[in-house]
Amino acid sequence: MTQSKQQILRIGMEWPEQGGILAGMMRGENGAPDYFLILPTDPKAYNPGLAWGDYEKDEPGAKHEHDGQANTAALVESKIEHPAAEWAAGLQIGGFKDFYLPSRRELRMLWCTVADQFEPGWYWSSTQFSAYYAWFQVFDGGYQTSTGKDFQSRVRAVRRFIIE
Repeated sequence: MTQSKQQILRIGMEWPEQGGILAGMMRGENGAPDYFLILPTDPKAYNPGLAWGDYEKDEPGAKHEHDGQANTAALVESKIEHPAAEWAAGLQIGGFKDFYLPSRRELRMLWCTVADQFEPGWYWSSTQFSAYYAWFQVFDGGYQTSTGKDFQSRVRAVRRFIIE
C-alpha cells in the first residue's frame, strides 16, 4: 500500500501560494479566528526607514498588543499621517494587497521564529505605547522597547492566512 505524499509546512518554510515564509501561528483574540503569520520574501515588503507617525498624538485604535491588522487599519483611517502603516497597507505584491504593519506581539514571534530573515536593527510595530512613543523590536538583541514616533526605523510588512 502506498500513501500519497502530503507536504507538511513547517515554520520558516516557503509558502509560495501565500507569498512568503510561514512564520508561525497567532491565536485570535476575543473570538477572532487563529491565523498563520506570513512574512513576505519579496524585497518590496521591506522599507529601510520610515517614521511611525506624529509625536504627541494619541491613537486609541492602535493599542492592540496582538492584532497588527486592526492597528494598521486604525492608523490608516486616522486624520494624522502614519508613514509606516500607510506604506505597509498600500503594498501590492504577487496578487496580494492585504499587508499590514505587525503588532508588538507579532514582531516578537517573528524574532523567535524567523529572525534570520531580518537585517539586524530596530523594526517598528503597529502598537502604540503612548501619545509620544510606539513599540519596536530589536532584531539583533531580541528585546522590545519604545521610542519617539517621529524616529525613522525599519519596517517589514506581513500578511495573514486565516485558519478555518
